[in-house]
Amino acid sequence: MAPIESAGDGAFAEGASCVTLRMVPIREEECLSSKLLGHLAAGIPVKVLRAAETKPGEMRRALVEPATGPKGWITLSTTGQAMVGPETKKAGLSSLDQVKEGAQLETLRLLPVRAGEALSSQYIGQLQPRARITVLEIVSATNTLQRRARISCQAEQLEGWVSLSDSKGLMLVRMATTDQRRNSKAIPVPLDHSDTFSLKKKRDTAMGLLASARSGDFSKFQEIAEAQIQMQDSDDLSPTSPTSPASPARRRDNLDCCDARGRTPLMYASAFGNLSIVEYLLKKGEVYVNAMDDTQKTALHHAAKHCQAEIMQQLLGAGAMSEARDHNGCTALMFAAGTGDAEGLQVLLDKQANPNALDYQGNSALTYAQDFNHMKVVEKLIAAGAVDLEEDAQSAAVRNRKKRVRTETVKQADLEVAASLAVQLAEPGLSEEEERRQAAEARLTAVLDSGSMVRDLEAALESAKQAQVDQDLMARASERLKQLKERDDAFDHLLEKIDEIQRNGSRNPEGLQGLQEALQRARETGVAEKELQRGQDVLDQEMPRAKARQLLREAEEESDPSALRNAIAIATTANLPVQELAPFEELLRGAESKEAAEAALKKAKESRDVALLKFALQQAKEAGVDATAISDAEQVLKVEGPKHEARELLKTQLEKVQGSGDHGPSLEDLNVLEQAIEKGKEVQLEETEYARAKEVLAQEQQRAMCRAEVAKVLEKVQEVDKSSMEAVEMAKEELSNALIAAKAVDVPSAALRQADAFRRRLHNTLEDLRGSIRVFCRMRPLSQREKDLKNTDVSQLVDSMTVELQRPAVGSFPNEPDQFNFDAVFKPGTQAEVFDTCKDLVQSAIDGYNVAMFAYGQTGAGKTYTMYGGKGDGEGTAPRTIAELYRLLKQEEDRVQFTIMASMMELYRNELVDLLTQKGGPKRKSQTPGSATVEQKLNVRTDQNGAVQIEHLSEEECKTAQALSDLLERGNQMRTVCATKMNSESSRSHLILTIRVVGVNKQTGQKLSGKILLCDLAGSERLKKSDVSGEAQKEAIEINKSLTALGDVMEALVKGSAHVPYKNHKLTQVMSDALGGTSKTLMFVNCSPASSNFEETLMTLKFATRAKNITNDVKRKMIAKGKSMPKA
Repeated sequence: MAPIESAGDGAFAEGASCVTLRMVPIREEECLSSKLLGHLAAGIPVKVLRAAETKPGEMRRALVEPATGPKGWITLSTTGQAMVGPETKKAGLSSLDQVKEGAQLETLRLLPVRAGEALSSQYIGQLQPRARITVLEIVSATNTLQRRARISCQAEQLEGWVSLSDSKGLMLVRMATTDQRRNSKAIPVPLDHSDTFSLKKKRDTAMGLLASARSGDFSKFQEIAEAQIQMQDSDDLSPTSPTSPASPARRRDNLDCCDARGRTPLMYASAFGNLSIVEYLLKKGEVYVNAMDDTQKTALHHAAKHCQAEIMQQLLGAGAMSEARDHNGCTALMFAAGTGDAEGLQVLLDKQANPNALDYQGNSALTYAQDFNHMKVVEKLIAAGAVDLEEDAQSAAVRNRKKRVRTETVKQADLEVAASLAVQLAEPGLSEEEERRQAAEARLTAVLDSGSMVRDLEAALESAKQAQVDQDLMARASERLKQLKERDDAFDHLLEKIDEIQRNGSRNPEGLQGLQEALQRARETGVAEKELQRGQDVLDQEMPRAKARQLLREAEEESDPSALRNAIAIATTANLPVQELAPFEELLRGAESKEAAEAALKKAKESRDVALLKFALQQAKEAGVDATAISDAEQVLKVEGPKHEARELLKTQLEKVQGSGDHGPSLEDLNVLEQAIEKGKEVQLEETEYARAKEVLAQEQQRAMCRAEVAKVLEKVQEVDKSSMEAVEMAKEELSNALIAAKAVDVPSAALRQADAFRRRLHNTLEDLRGSIRVFCRMRPLSQREKDLKNTDVSQLVDSMTVELQRPAVGSFPNEPDQFNFDAVFKPGTQAEVFDTCKDLVQSAIDGYNVAMFAYGQTGAGKTYTMYGGKGDGEGTAPRTIAELYRLLKQEEDRVQFTIMASMMELYRNELVDLLTQKGGPKRKSQTPGSATVEQKLNVRTDQNGAVQIEHLSEEECKTAQALSDLLERGNQMRTVCATKMNSESSRSHLILTIRVVGVNKQTGQKLSGKILLCDLAGSERLKKSDVSGEAQKEAIEINKSLTALGDVMEALVKGSAHVPYKNHKLTQVMSDALGGTSKTLMFVNCSPASSNFEETLMTLKFATRAKNITNDVKRKMIAKGKSMPKA
């Protein structure tokens, strides 16, 4: 803002000539709430006709006659801010009279140079202060003090148009002195604050104040404000300071800075409830509390609109005017009523705010409150003397227009979209006219972009016209304003037509035609779909009524009972009033006769509708219709009756076949459908009437054949020799081929579920015979966190043994998906389904085989859930294995004596930890008779058969399933876990449960020893992604080392290397008899489907594919009779 300009009282006396110093609103009357006539641009000469009486500290108001435009009242000055100045600013204009073409001048400030005379022409460069120029051509602008000239500057090699004086007549140049060298370039001097660095600093300061006032960062706001005030005070104390020290006016410019739409820090702080900043500004006493933005809203308006009652109290106490009006004539009380802010409303009423003031559309605060159903506010307003305005007598268009204004006024986005607007500070070297033009252009652009109301756009356009804004922008704004007005006119016209129809009904066809035309016009001009639907609903309701009235009139004129009956039915459906229908119903009753029966019979014959024909025949016989007509109708019925029966049979049977469910229709249903088709052919139905039935029959017969073939093959392979690899492979291939053929003709999956499950069983049997590791892939669902982050599912279940992973697209070119085949794929499957596919391994352990089941995957992929799960149906593989083990033992207890031993340990940071003893670190302590406490380390050993043994690991006998479950629970509670970014309870160790099963045949004494090893591996993770540090980071490093060692072992096994690096890590030592060893091994590969985890999932699936190629040397472990049980 410019420094305050002051003038004596005589400068504004009646008859005084003045000039506006900035854009000033002009109103019809002295009162600030009177009608707005427009705005006067800066630099407009005005004549004072009458000055109003004022008290000290009040705004000065005067009736003026501008050089252009109507008479009206303006504000001459506010507290510390001059809006109008005396016309003495013309001093210095006479000094330009001597400037002629060829004159040599010297610039006094930084001047922009443009390609044309107009201020909106292209900018081509700038001249530094004290640059020497030659005048080539000079002109004077109409109605302003500004002079423009075409010049050349030899030193800058620049030619173009500049301003010699600004709109107030202030000189921008002077006559050049004769002792200057022609080609010298003057050193810039800091005149008129044109220094670029100073301007940038002011702009940054203003932006900082506005942003912190909006965000509520009080410390930041105070820091910027105090720093600026201190710097200004030091400037004021300098010898060159143009104002007195500590000038309140200069300080106000700092704290009253505004953006391109005139919004000050006080307005932003008031709107967003930043009370501390408001109190700071008001305490300083250096802000104009009644400053208005481009919509003439004050800080009080914004506080009321955003329900800031406490801030409203502060503003009113600092002199805010409660009756100030914005460009719509709205007071703060109206905003408080519209938003339902009862507390803020009471604050305003306590300050004597007028509850009966009306905006420019005739709406009161009470109307606003009623419109938005704020009943508490309504009660307060009525208690304060508000008068309820009667709107019922007004037209629908007028009522709607007023309601629309109320809604837009209260709900229109305001400061919420202003954060990105530029601060209104001048660029270097711009004249005041250019500053106003840029500000008007910024405001118009902002209003256009925000899609504001008509009134906002009209005000912005008016300001832009006065400031001579770019014509293209003006044209665009004018076109938009025209569109908005056309839309509102079309909407008002639509409402008038709706109102007319609702009052008079559709008896006049011209009314409906008018409504249709109004709807079309409203649709073309962009009226909201909700309002269009309102008109369409009225049209849809009245059109059938109009049609019904027309049919009734026509039937009456033709004396046709059938037509009259039909018309009455249509009129009843259209909800025609009973009083309108009564005369026609009476007429119909009198016309019921023989002729009516004949007509009904004729119509039934022509329609060939069997039901209608039967009814008409009965009616005709009762009415005594001619025998010949009755005989003809009976002949038609004789032909059409069988056709009707055939159609009904076709329809019924087709619906039954198509609705037969997942298992498909029975052969009996298909036979009945085939018979229905043959029946249709016999009675000569059109081929199109049974074509669909033929198509469905062919499809279902083919599916039935495929289902039968699958059932036949399934029954055949049930008795396959499962000890013969060749027999199992042939059985699997035969069943797979039958399934593929069935799926090709879309046999429902439910009908193939049993066969598909047996196919997997054959596959697993084959893999056991080959010694291959079984690999089950389980893809968990997307987590809530992944959904919140907008992750997508990149996995797709192809079939029960194949999963597909979609690679991210490169640019606009999608990648082909990768497919992976495993022994089973679950996405995600239930815990019961997963265990059902592998529970046969429990029997293998009882039969004397070593069994290993382990889960592999990245952190958070669901390994622990798969292995251990939760309660009830959520139980995982480990607890289900325990239940299945003791179920099978129960079946054999009469024949075999079983002993179950169990141990549980974890591999934590490359140290084995016994979880069944008290945990004291990576090592455990044990007591031995007669000795002190010693530390014993768990060591891994491999016996001569390749079986892994753990020295010093405690082992407990478990006689019941409950005992083993309790052991599992104890061990789990001792496991090391930690929260990471990837998983709130991430396992930080490899958990191993070992169950040893020894059975002794009670008759022969033969012993069988089997083992079940259940391993829940810790998750692989990238440190950057899991975001761990400290001890958790060390744990992650050790986990990744162990899994890398596991990968090295698998790589060596797949390649058939002579040396397999089992000893590189304790994890691979413990798992050596499960990988390439003597176990029947099942690997669960757990994956995340999230797009953010694509790379990890891809690597996991590739890892599992390599593991699939590992072959174990599976052997049953028999113990010689009488030999003691081996120790773990």
